[in-house]
Amino acid sequence: MATRTNYIEFANFVCKFGERDMLDAAQEVVLPAFLDRQMQRKYDTTTYFFHRVRLVTFKAGDYPVVAIAGRFVKDTVLTRSQYFDERADDLVQEEIELRNAPSAIFVLSLNDHRLIYLRETSDAPLLQTFATTSRIFIRNKHEDHIDETYRRQLDEFKRARDAGSSIPLKRPTKVALTENLPRPDVVAISLSGGDATSEYLDTFDVISSVSVKFITPNADEIDGEGFISMVFGEKSLLGAKDTNIYFGSDNGLTPEPAKKYITEALETENAEVKFKGTNKDGHQLEGDNEKVRLRVPYYEQTRGDLNIRGIAMKLYQKYKDARDRKALNEEAIPAVPETTLEKLRPITQNMSQLNQQSRDSGKQPTQS
Repeated sequence: MATRTNYIEFANFVCKFGERDMLDAAQEVVLPAFLDRQMQRKYDTTTYFFHRVRLVTFKAGDYPVVAIAGRFVKDTVLTRSQYFDERADDLVQEEIELRNAPSAIFVLSLNDHRLIYLRETSDAPLLQTFATTSRIFIRNKHEDHIDETYRRQLDEFKRARDAGSSIPLKRPTKVALTENLPRPDVVAISLSGGDATSEYLDTFDVISSVSVKFITPNADEIDGEGFISMVFGEKSLLGAKDTNIYFGSDNGLTPEPAKKYITEALETENAEVKFKGTNKDGHQLEGDNEKVRLRVPYYEQTRGDLNIRGIAMKLYQKYKDARDRKALNEEAIPAVPETTLEKLRPITQNMSQLNQQSRDSGKQPTQS
């Protein structure tokens, strides 16, 4: 049997708590969402969960990478209702159920919130399914954090009040706590490849519409220059909640400027881009981030028990190689900002404890 070639995909994993970034609530909310082995998302006969997730650190060039790595599993049941019997030349009704658990390996770098995603089987969960599951788990842990903080602060308030504290007391509320750490949102934007983008755009003879929804980026992605800075500078100036741009023409947009705009929007890595048009034969075409995403072949086998840190290093190196050879619409890997390093220090200091807590997670699943 021929060996199947798997492909690595890349995404910008944007997790925001209002204006605050993923690392601002990493230990309280984000890490427990991935490391708690009780977390499950279940519907009908299908269950999604993270498996053997670890916090890992390794060198990538001149700086250490801190990442969450593990498997994302879709545990389901396949049902066969009938099959064709060649000898009888007829359909035979026979229902059989088969357990099936396709999986993907993920590496989420906390340095630069890049997601490296390797589907191990043809029916493995999609990258966007990973993003949806992550969002649900992170929101559940955020709710738990708000509840626990509220109970703790309420106990402290009552003790201080009963003791006759001379300091003015303000009763804690969940509303105030949520204002301080708003409900999170999570979006994974697939990273496009330069060649993939230009090749797909070249199949369009006419581009009739372009729509762009800009996602509020992590703070370290706004450098004060370029397209993304201009867009979010105007968003902030106008006090806008959402930023959506649409261009359309029944006769078609001017081709080269339209292609240039699409390419630049994709290069921000913080935009959900959709475009429509026709090819030279008049057939309808549609495009989005997924259509032009970069996929890199990965030939090594990953079945069975994994050295999580080892596979994380290899997959991150594939990402680094793609950037170095300009296959991704990105510049060379930048130095990690000092503010990010400061937020990572307590995580690396507590890494062993956090991983042990993951191993010791209870056996009864929490379903979402």
